[in-house]
Amino acid sequence: AAEKAAAAEKAAAEKVAAEEAAAERAEAAKVAREKAAAEKAVAEAEAAKVAAALEKAEAEKAEAGQAAAAALEKAAVEKAETDVNVAVEKVNGGGDSGRDG
Repeated sequence: AAEKAAAAEKAAAEKVAAEEAAAERAEAAKVAREKAAAEKAVAEAEAAKVAAALEKAEAEKAEAGQAAAAALEKAAVEKAETDVNVAVEKVNGGGDSGRDG
């Protein structure tokens, strides 16, 4: 009977130890899940930041392209105006000096 009681006591102690170990593993798994969720949130925030920076860079690139196109257009218009003025001067006999005589 004493052996039976000792065996039952040992089994009960092992059961308690196993339950404690399982609880510790469950807690460790919970902590690991929470840590992974936090790291995922940080990674998503970083990804959003990178996406916003890329979007801003694309917008700035588009603006720069528009500004360059406008500058080229302005230069082309100014050259055309200059060419027209030169042609008009040639037709008029080279400007003021032709009219003096």
